[in-house]
Amino acid sequence: MSGQLNVAIGGIVLAAGSLVAIAAFTGAGPGDSSMLRYWAMIAGLGQLATGLVQMMEEARAEPPAAAASNARLLSGSIGAEDYPQAAIRADVEGKVAIGFTVTAGGAVEDVRVLSSSGSGALDRAARRLVAERFCFEPARDAAGAPIAQRLRRTVTWRLPGD
Repeated sequence: MSGQLNVAIGGIVLAAGSLVAIAAFTGAGPGDSSMLRYWAMIAGLGQLATGLVQMMEEARAEPPAAAASNARLLSGSIGAEDYPQAAIRADVEGKVAIGFTVTAGGAVEDVRVLSSSGSGALDRAARRLVAERFCFEPARDAAGAPIAQRLRRTVTWRLPGD
């Protein structure tokens, strides 16, 4: 069971135990033995502690292996012909930082704007073109197996004719 699941279960059991204890103190429910009042609270705290320890261990787990060789662009480019017409009409230029994942198969996924140009048209175009056009040779681990790798590229948009 994962640490987060243990914490969630512990929280639920602790809440239930608290309600039982409150009911016993107010005389709204059975409660002859003070140990019975607290059994759910104790169980919930134990579950919470177990979950927190598991979450700490999961956080300390080995990070994924670093790439022995980085992904290499095989095809894909963005040129002046790709300049969004709306940005040309608005006389807008800018730089867009794009983050994306190169899969073990060399495809581009999870394309995001990391730093905006200030123009939605330029940002959307850069994001779309990277996702549609770029193809990579994937990164490889120390054993030579292809692995996914997160990359970042900056697209600089300059008005045609500048």
